[in-house]
Amino acid sequence: MSEVDYVLNKPFVVSERLDGEVIAISNQSGKYFSLGNTAADIWFLLQNPTSRKNWLTILNSNYESLPESAEKEIQSFLSQLLEEGLIRAEVISSSDVFVLPSDSVRRKWIKPEAIIFDDLQDLLLVDPIHDTTEAGWPFKENG
Repeated sequence: MSEVDYVLNKPFVVSERLDGEVIAISNQSGKYFSLGNTAADIWFLLQNPTSRKNWLTILNSNYESLPESAEKEIQSFLSQLLEEGLIRAEVISSSDVFVLPSDSVRRKWIKPEAIIFDDLQDLLLVDPIHDTTEAGWPFKENG
């Protein structure tokens, strides 16, 4: 695994974690994402930046065993997040080892993935302040 560090692409992404699942929203694309299981834990590591050198240690101490494919799966997941504009590369100087949240039960490693939704894209991209005209609040015209 190449040791490029990543962080959330703030302020262009917002997220909330609840019961081991993260819902993230891109303010640039209007897409929202569901990140469960291992994906939610990797998101936590992106939120609390620590060098990627520590990731496998942190994850290995929370899951029964990481498969040999874990590094490749993590990199593939990060590539997906990077492509969607949710994260950006950044040098991390922190070598802190974090304890993952205790809001879910972890056993077996599950390949991390982001489930992408774009059904609310138009609504999430509306800018009610700047898109307002003398006619009133912005609305989507049919056709």
